[in-house]
Order: sequence, then C-alpha cells, then structure tokens
Amino acid sequence: MGREHCVKDIGAWNAGTILGRGARACLTFFFAVGWLCGTPALADEDCRLTPEEAERYRLDTPDLFIVDLRTKREFDVSHLPGAVHIPVFEAETRLDEIPQGGNVLLYCGFGTRSAPYSRKLRVLRPDLARVCCIDGRPILPEK
Repeated sequence: MGREHCVKDIGAWNAGTILGRGARACLTFFFAVGWLCGTPALADEDCRLTPEEAERYRLDTPDLFIVDLRTKREFDVSHLPGAVHIPVFEAETRLDEIPQGGNVLLYCGFGTRSAPYSRKLRVLRPDLARVCCIDGRPILPEK
C-alpha cells in the first residue's frame, strides 16, 4: 500500500464515492460544528505558569483565589500570601469554598498535584473564569 493508494483514496473522498455524498456532507458538518463550538475550557486548558509568571499574575490579579493543595505540614512551613489550604485529597468535597466565577491559582510543591487537579477543576466548576496552576516550585516567602 503505497502513496498512490492514499492519493487515490483522497480523490475518491473528494469525489464522494467512498461514503456517498450525504454521509460525507454530514461528517463535514459535524466536524465543523465541533471545531466552531469548542468548549471555553479548551482555550485555557494549558494555563500552566512558571513560578515567576505566577508571582506576577498573583500581584496583578486582585480577585485571585489561591489554593494550596499541599499537606498541612507543608502549608504550615510556608505558603503564598492569601492562600487557602485545601489539601488535594479534600479538594473535591470543598469545591464550594472557591468563589463563583473567579480566577483561581492552584499550587503544590512542584506542580505534580496542581496540574492534574487544575484540569479536573475546570470540568467540575465550569463557572470559574480562569484556572491556572504553577508549573514548578512556587516562590514562597521566607518565614
């Protein structure tokens, strides 16, 4: 099966002989609708900020709700100013603590907990304006 076969199949698809014109038109319509009506979360799906970008974002976003997903011991040692401690294993049961329609910044020790949970949070709380996470070790204040 070489290149000629692929070219022949593409020509048959364009001519409408593989599926028939009606099925081809229907598939084209569904692909176009899917492309045009993508979910808003997809545009923001990779909102992963470097620690430096997250620090600027934190300072420039006054209504930002910051969630520390680390353990209590890690939180007690140091945390970002204004952060709310919601351990990752309690996060799904404490969704109502996150203000409706706001911007959220999630962080953990290195991004291994916050990155997957940011994707999950977008699904569980589609009302949130923007959900970002820190990809890497956050810049924590010294105690």
